[in-house]
This record gives sequence, structure tokens and C-alpha cells, in this order.
Amino acid sequence: MARTFVKTAFPYPLVWDEGNAEIRIGANLYKTHFKRVYRQEGDVSVIPVVTEAQNVEITNDRLFRAAHTSLEILFPLFVSEQSQVLEITRSVINRLIEVYRFTMNEFFLEPIPENEMWPSTILIAQDDGTFAPVSLFEHVFTLGGSRPARTAPIPDLAREYFCSGAELPIHRMLFLNAQREYIFENYRLAIVEAETAIESLILNAISQYYLDQGLSEKEVEGKLECGLKNLIKDHLPKCCGESFVGTGEHSAWKTKLYNLRNKIVHQGASVGMQETDEAVQTAEQVLKWLEKRIPK
Repeated sequence: MARTFVKTAFPYPLVWDEGNAEIRIGANLYKTHFKRVYRQEGDVSVIPVVTEAQNVEITNDRLFRAAHTSLEILFPLFVSEQSQVLEITRSVINRLIEVYRFTMNEFFLEPIPENEMWPSTILIAQDDGTFAPVSLFEHVFTLGGSRPARTAPIPDLAREYFCSGAELPIHRMLFLNAQREYIFENYRLAIVEAETAIESLILNAISQYYLDQGLSEKEVEGKLECGLKNLIKDHLPKCCGESFVGTGEHSAWKTKLYNLRNKIVHQGASVGMQETDEAVQTAEQVLKWLEKRIPK
């Protein structure tokens, strides 16, 4: 049976180095093989890059200045519509990046938009292992600190998410967003994302607690209408087994994150690097406090 086979690449060099993963998109599983590829002398670039690289990593690099990742995707079936092939290819790439970002805490990565997709060679994979070319599609798309290139195995948790297609924890994804925006100096957005991560975890935890107690969704919605302050004071202790109010984490959250987020949202306040750094660190400590006590 003939199947679609795609060769492509994207600019983020994964520390997994080289490996295979089956990634679910909708009802279908796509077999992928990825490999970190270092720059070679003579490679063309329009940005400042390492001329030639081997076993080096540019810190928080999203511009393939030292390496990138090549990717092969074997489709479960033959797909005749070329636009659909490219759409699926981008979905596979972005799911790979999304799960990698979450499981490896690589907060600075983000999905590849359509107009930044790298060229893709589309082939037909035959049963005998040979390939027939279809076409080639091309899409329009100062060195930082470096360190020895990391290499890590694909964790079991990542493989579970790849295979199941399950949603990733929203509060953790929001916090990764906050860390990314801080690194790229989007300070207001970093603080908003950090606070939203905390509030989403609190609301979801309280909702799940009352659903587990047998309340209807409508009854749960009624309880959530009391406001964040009352949710934290009266309802969160039932989930956590102890009060969040009165802890050092609660005090830091109020002064370094919650009040600052309100000034940004309601007054358009400006914030600097130091304030944002303190706010994001505070959010991380609060999330750890909550995650330790909220039932899994």
C-alpha cells in the first residue's frame, strides 16, 4: 500500500538528538524520525550564525544558528491533496514541539506558523521500501551564550502524550508561556500569563473537587461565582487540606504578582525585568505549593 512520506525540518535543535516517535493527529498515528543537524561550513544564512558547529548549543536559540532538526514523517495512508499534506506536516511538527516543550521545560519555544514552514520534500513510500518523488514545496520563512549540546532520552511521559493525544495541563502550558515571554522581554504578557496559570489551576482544582463530591456542573458553576478571594479563602482549603491564606507563598503572590497583574490589566502599567523576574519566580513557587497539595 502506497503511503505519503515527507522530509522536512524546523529551526529548533531538540536535545533528544535523534529518535523515533509515533504522533497522533486526530484519529491517525504518524511515524516520525527526527535528528539534530549541525551547521556545516558553506550553509547559507541571512542572520548571524556559527560558521560551522559540532556539539555546541546556543542558549535559548530559535534561529538555527548552530543546529536545526530534520524530520521524516511516514503517513498511515496516501494523501493526494498537497495542501492537506502540508497542513498535516505542520500539525505533526507543532505537536512534536508542544510536547517536547512541556516535557523538557523548554519554555522559549513556540509553534511554527504556516508562513515560516521550511521546505518539504513529499514522496510516495512503496511497500518494497522505495520512494517515488511527488514534488518540492518551499515556504517563505548576535550569537548568545552557548554551552555543550545537551542530549537526553525521550521520557516515557512524552511518549504517553504523543500516543494518547491527551491535552497537556493548561496551567503548566500557561506558565511555560510566562517564562518564554520573560526571556523575550514581553514583560507585561509574562506577568499576565503567570497569574492566569495560577488562577486556572485554582479554578480547575475546585471544580474537579466538587464534581468528585457529586455536585452537578451547574452547582459547581454557582460556587465559582463567589470571586477569586473567596475561592481561595473558603473553597481551596477543601482541595488542598490546608489554607493557602497566611502562607509565605500567599503573601508573595499578593504583593509580587496578583497586584502587579491588576495594575497591568486595569491601568496599563509598565513593568521592568526585575519586577517580572520576581513575579515569574513567585508564580513558580505558588504552583509548586498548589500542585503538592491538590489531588492528582
